[in-house]
Amino acid sequence: MPVFLSLFLLQSGGIRLDEGGGPKLPDKDAQIELAVVVFEVEIGTDGSVIGNDLIQGRPEYVERSRLAIKDWRFTGIDPKSAPIRASVVFLYRPRHEFPDDGLIFDQPLPDAFDEEHRSPFPVTVVDPGYPLDASGEGSVILQVTPNANGNVKDVDVVAGVPSLSEPTAAAVRDWKFHVPSNRKPEDFSIVVAVFRSPKFNH
Repeated sequence: MPVFLSLFLLQSGGIRLDEGGGPKLPDKDAQIELAVVVFEVEIGTDGSVIGNDLIQGRPEYVERSRLAIKDWRFTGIDPKSAPIRASVVFLYRPRHEFPDDGLIFDQPLPDAFDEEHRSPFPVTVVDPGYPLDASGEGSVILQVTPNANGNVKDVDVVAGVPSLSEPTAAAVRDWKFHVPSNRKPEDFSIVVAVFRSPKFNH
């Protein structure tokens, strides 16, 4: 049951997630459909997350997402630019009985988004599924750079699961973001990713 954790970096001058992981997984059979939680966070001069603003998300997934965010630490923060804003996207994927193909879905941009936020928002999400030749579970963390048009320019694996990292990175390369016109060069975005093994695998 993946949750995707990818880190989107917008010309952030070397800012990088140095410590942190994905959220606690829901009960194995409790989730029956995809769920997306989106925050905008602020990162302080010491690299810690000093604030988070919920943009969207089902209540049962919000708190476990917040608990993951609070322990994150970033390096490369320029004190003159702090606090840094970033969007964080958690994609909770239900555990299937067998390995499965991914899917593509669109997300509507929240009302007045550009007036209230300045971090990238994912408007098209590509779910990598669980590849037939994959094994294991856990978090895949990617650092991703969207360009001004919202297309993904670069993807870097920060941490992951060997057989799941590249399929996740390949899927995220096809994501599309809405990039606010009022963003600052050091602002960046994060998608959070975690996998659960299918019930019957190999």
